[in-house]
Amino acid sequence: MRETRTAIVFFAAFVAAASQVRAEPPQVPRLADMLMNAEGYRVRTQAAYSLGAFTGPEVEDALLSALMDPHEAVRVAALVSLAKAGGAGVIPLLRGSDDPNPVVKEQLRHTLVLLEERFPEARLPADWSRISTVVETVGLRDDSSSGRSDLPAVFERLLARQLRMQERLAVAEAPRGLDQMGDVISRYKLRALFVMGAVTQVVRRRSGGDVVWDVTVSLTIMSHPSKALRAMVTGKASVSRAAKGHTPDEDRDMQDRALEDAIRSAVESLAAKIREI
Repeated sequence: MRETRTAIVFFAAFVAAASQVRAEPPQVPRLADMLMNAEGYRVRTQAAYSLGAFTGPEVEDALLSALMDPHEAVRVAALVSLAKAGGAGVIPLLRGSDDPNPVVKEQLRHTLVLLEERFPEARLPADWSRISTVVETVGLRDDSSSGRSDLPAVFERLLARQLRMQERLAVAEAPRGLDQMGDVISRYKLRALFVMGAVTQVVRRRSGGDVVWDVTVSLTIMSHPSKALRAMVTGKASVSRAAKGHTPDEDRDMQDRALEDAIRSAVESLAAKIREI
């Protein structure tokens, strides 16, 4: 009898928990209304960012509708939140979108890359007619004293992400490297380059009342890993947070954010170098 009562109680708790998961958070309708109807663009922008903490059809509908907002800050915020809260179904809708503002257009490209990273099955084959250069990343390493065994893998993932965000650039990802893309490279007259890289500095320091992580990365462009380099670029970034209340668990997140910012800086310089080659 006790086992039966226990099972009934457990089942009731499970149903209650499941209904709470399915239930729409009460903040969503209020935030969606603010996003659509608030007069001040700053209020609409904050509502768009806040909606990124939730998921569901109403969240996606509100954020997609906000792409028609007259203020570019709201449109950027909606795209940032769609990268986190959007499902695979929003990808084809965003592919058909465009924006006259270059900042919004850049964020649209970034959002699509992030969504395709989350939903790789929705990624389309590359349109080689719109690509001028294809790169393969090789020999990525950690030359810092970070002590993180996973840093090369994180470096590789974030570098591939930033490279995919560049216009007219494609990444030859495993298992198909440049050596297996000779037919495509020849047919579309693509430039083929290798990118080697290293994390050269990961340093934690104190500055006033803040904890700061400094990260430096270097990227090398080569026509072949065994041949002379074509160009070298570096990227640096720092991320800070108030030391008061800071916990060691937050250090990993700060490192990754600084690493991605440093990679972004280096890749922007790398893309400019590639255009000059």
